[in-house]
Amino acid sequence: MQLMFWGGATGQGIGVSPEPFRVYYRISGISDNSGGWTLLDDTGDLSGLSPSTEMQFMYEFRTIGQNCIPARILSTTLIYNDLSTDSHYQPSVTNSSAASKIFSWRFSTAFGGTVPALRVRLYNAVTNNELLDDESVTPSEGTWEKSTDGGSNWVTYNATDKANETTYIRYTPTSIADNVRVRALLTLD
Repeated sequence: MQLMFWGGATGQGIGVSPEPFRVYYRISGISDNSGGWTLLDDTGDLSGLSPSTEMQFMYEFRTIGQNCIPARILSTTLIYNDLSTDSHYQPSVTNSSAASKIFSWRFSTAFGGTVPALRVRLYNAVTNNELLDDESVTPSEGTWEKSTDGGSNWVTYNATDKANETTYIRYTPTSIADNVRVRALLTLD
C-alpha cells in the first residue's frame, strides 16, 4: 500500500512553503475511538500492515514556525493491491488441474476492446511466498492459452476480448515444485 497526499505551496517556485505536517494512521479501534495512532514516515509506505477492512488517517499541523503558514491537505489517496483476481475473470475449477499444474479462469466480463496485458502470480498458500511471476505479452515462466468453447479446445493466448460465455484462459507454469499448496492470482499487468 502507498499513501499519497497533495498540498503545500501554490505554484511552481512561487509562494512561500507552508509549515510541515505529520500523518498518522490506525486500523483498529476506529468505531469506539480506542485505537492507537502510528506515525507514518515520509515515504508513505504502508506495505508492512496487516490486512484490515478499515483505515483511518489523522493529520497533525504545525501552525507556528518560520513562516506561520499552515499546510493544507487537498486530498488523500490510498493505493493498494487487495491481492485478488481481476474482476473480469473468475477462477475455474473445472478447467484447472492440480495434477497437471494448470490454472484456469473463466472470462466473465468483457473489457470492451483489447484485453490489457495480464499478469499471473503463484504463491505458496501456506507461507505466502511468491513462487512465480509471469505476464501474458512475453511470458518467460510458462504457457498462456485460450478457449472459446468451454475448455474443449485450447489455442495460443491472444488479447482478443471476450467471445462468449464459454471463453476461458489458462496458464501452465514450466516448472513448479510438487506437493505445494498454490494460490493463483490473475491481475492486469
